[in-house]
Amino acid sequence: MIMLFGTAAMTATVTSVDKLATAFAGPDPVHAAIQKCRDAKLILDAAHAKDPDVYAEELADALWDAYDSFARTVPATLAGLVARRAFIKEVTDRTPDAFETV
Repeated sequence: MIMLFGTAAMTATVTSVDKLATAFAGPDPVHAAIQKCRDAKLILDAAHAKDPDVYAEELADALWDAYDSFARTVPATLAGLVARRAFIKEVTDRTPDAFETV
């Protein structure tokens, strides 16, 4: 029971610190980098859905460029760091070598 209380208190503290950091630093650039990756993936998937036999090199390159940009983006807040770690897991579960060459 003490652990749960401590975890809840810690989460509340982290959330408060993150809101304060965001107020001073502005929006975390990691969130925009993640969105850029997701947009590029959606576009590539749509092209493959339209014609699975066609490899859209230009679209694939755009996705890898977005991944590269994401990998170089430094989180400005704790929420950005958490989002970064979650997105890395999301991507590497689907594409294990996504960040190996970055």
